[in-house]
Amino acid sequence: MKVSSVVGGSSGLGVYSNGCYDWDKFNADSYLEANYVELRDDDREMLRRVAKFFSRLGKGLGVGARGLDVGPGSNLYPALSMLPFCGTLDFWEWSQSNVAWLRRQTLDLDLDLKWPWYAYWNILLGESEYRQIADPRTTLARLANVRKGNIFALPKRHWDLGTMFFVAESITCDRNEFDLAISSFLRALKPGAPFAAAFMTESQGYTVDGIRFPAFAVSRQRIESLLLLHGANSGLSVDPIPTASPVRQGYKEMVLAIGTVDWDV
Repeated sequence: MKVSSVVGGSSGLGVYSNGCYDWDKFNADSYLEANYVELRDDDREMLRRVAKFFSRLGKGLGVGARGLDVGPGSNLYPALSMLPFCGTLDFWEWSQSNVAWLRRQTLDLDLDLKWPWYAYWNILLGESEYRQIADPRTTLARLANVRKGNIFALPKRHWDLGTMFFVAESITCDRNEFDLAISSFLRALKPGAPFAAAFMTESQGYTVDGIRFPAFAVSRQRIESLLLLHGANSGLSVDPIPTASPVRQGYKEMVLAIGTVDWDV
C-alpha cells in the first residue's frame, strides 16, 4: 500500500507483527484522498508498464480466467489492469473497513458520480485490449468478488493472474511475515500465471487518519531474490519507478515487479 504520511522511524515502531494492529480501523476514504484522488506520475508509469505486460500475456489465459488482487485497500487500479483478461476478479482483503469500501465501490454504481478511477483507466487505454471494454465500472461490478481473507492463508494454485500492490511490506515490521506474504501470493497463482507486484523500499512506517501502521524496510535486491526463491520465473523484472515528487517522506523508491510463476510444488 502507499500511505498518507510517515511515522517517525523504524526505531519508534519496533519489530511488531501484523496481528499487533487493528486493521479494521484503517480509514479507506482518507487513504483514497491522500493517494489516489489525483493521478500521480509514478502510478501512471506503473499502469503503463503493467498494461503492456498483461496485454502481452493475458490473451493466452482463455475465457473464464480468475484474477486475484491481494490487499487492495482503497486502490482499484491494479484490479482494473486485469479487467480484460478475467472471467472473475477476486479481491482478497483483511481489513473490514476496506472490505466495506470495496463492496461499495464495486456494487453500488450510484455511490458517487466522481469515480476517480476513470483517469487511471484512460492510461490503460493505451493498449488495445482495454479499449474493448465500454465501461470499466460496470464491468468491474459484474466480475468482482470481494472477500475478507488473510494474505497468509491464500488457497494454493487457484488463480490465473494476480496483483499485489504495496501490501507485503506495509502490513508488518516482521521479516518472516514479509517473506510469508510474498510466498503466499505467488503460491496462490497457477504455474505460468502472470503477476504484477509493487513495493515501497526502505519504508519506515506510516499513518492513515492519525493511526500508526507498520512497514518492513525491504531493499529492491531482497524483493527480487524472494520472488525468485518463491516461484517467479527467471524472466522476472524488478525495476524502480521514477517520480518527480515522492508521495511522502520515509521510503527510498517504488519498485514494480512483473513476471510469471514457474513452480511445481
